[in-house]
Amino acid sequence: MARKQRASNEVESPTCLKCGAGMRPILIEEEYPGYERRTFGCQSCDGTMTEWAPVPTQTPASYRA
Repeated sequence: MARKQRASNEVESPTCLKCGAGMRPILIEEEYPGYERRTFGCQSCDGTMTEWAPVPTQTPASYRA
């Protein structure tokens, strides 16, 4: 079963392919272990876009420079 999350402002937003405006994250779902499905929406033309991305991993403090 997919785990649903609210969209985060930390996700880089794409440009709408229909009108060229910036899109904003609507929903982020962790569908498979290690991968999430990101859904974006365009405020200008109401278009949507979905992309798959690896889940960001946090680097332990001991590895940070």
